[in-house]
Amino acid sequence: DGARIVRFFDAGGTLREEASFAADGPLDGPFWRRFPAVEPSPFADARIRQERGAHAGGQPVGIWTFLDDDGQVLRTVDRGVAFRGDDDGAVAVVTRVRDRGGAELASSDEHYLRS
Repeated sequence: DGARIVRFFDAGGTLREEASFAADGPLDGPFWRRFPAVEPSPFADARIRQERGAHAGGQPVGIWTFLDDDGQVLRTVDRGVAFRGDDDGAVAVVTRVRDRGGAELASSDEHYLRS
């Protein structure tokens, strides 16, 4: 079907990123990335050293997990479903942010009407 998985390794040969791509190019499927301790984290919470999630049609979807160096979950975020861009009259955006214990820190459930 032409789908592929691309892996990136650091200079020492340790896996740094694994991403799935659809045959036509966009990210599509499981995604994992780690940030070495010697580099700054791209996140406001500098303890985040790994992220795991999935893409659909190039868009982050579903549950994303953010972990520390030891693989302990620091945050989870539900990114919802991909926007399809078809003739649907509305788009639902659901966001849930949870702490390591699973307690919900923030939530939003918004609906946008398209013209």
